[in-house]
Amino acid sequence: ARYRVGGYLVWQQHVRTLLEQARSDMDADCVAHLVLAGLAADLRRAIRDEYPAARATDAVLAMANLVLTGHPK
Repeated sequence: ARYRVGGYLVWQQHVRTLLEQARSDMDADCVAHLVLAGLAADLRRAIRDEYPAARATDAVLAMANLVLTGHPK
C-alpha cells in the first residue's frame, strides 16, 4: 500500500518527469519505479552487509548514467 499513496507517489512522479525530459524514448513511468526500488530503505538494510555504502553508491551512479545516457560510466 505504501507504494500507492503519499510521499512515494510524489517521488515517482518527479523521477518520471525527469526521465521523460531526459529520455523521451523510454517508458519513464515504469523506469521511475525501478530506479526508486534501488533506493528503498528496507532493501538497503537487507543488503547492507553484502553491498557496503561505497559499492551501492557506485552502482546507483552507474544505473543513473546508463538510464540517462545509455552508458554505465
